[in-house]
Amino acid sequence: MFWRPNLFHGHIVVDQAWALEAIYAVFHRDSGVLRRIRDRQGGRFTLSDLAESLWDKQGYDTEAQKLFLSMMESAGICFRLIPAPPGGDGEAEYLAPDLLPAREHLTLEVAQKWDDDASTHEARFTFDFLPPGLLRALMADFGGRAGLAGDYWRDGFYLYDTRTGARAIVDQI
Repeated sequence: MFWRPNLFHGHIVVDQAWALEAIYAVFHRDSGVLRRIRDRQGGRFTLSDLAESLWDKQGYDTEAQKLFLSMMESAGICFRLIPAPPGGDGEAEYLAPDLLPAREHLTLEVAQKWDDDASTHEARFTFDFLPPGLLRALMADFGGRAGLAGDYWRDGFYLYDTRTGARAIVDQI
């Protein structure tokens, strides 16, 4: 049994295995949804995308699907890139870091956002070993707050804060 007051919309998960099976089905190599999200949608998806291509066919109701998505968010498997618009028209859009394109697809786009004339301060950290889960967790945390004010690729991200002018790039080289 698993329960935390701030997770999973207050639901108690009695048997996590069924939920994990549904979540990992999204990332199964033979899954059409994996290829669709990774190759055609650049790592972006909505709950409807997962429902239509996978979870509805597996017989999961809307509440279970919302629970799966909540579990994915809390584990850093995905983060909310665009919130649902107010009034119930439309839905939130999510980003799965593990399904993002490689950096080479975005190099020019990210480079153009850096203003060479601006004064910059750089901090560089080097690790002998950086677990992939740490970078994914950082991306999910920062990306969940920055949303579209960032650019994201499989092993890094770029963020810009319009209020302060602060810029950050995190990249696994």
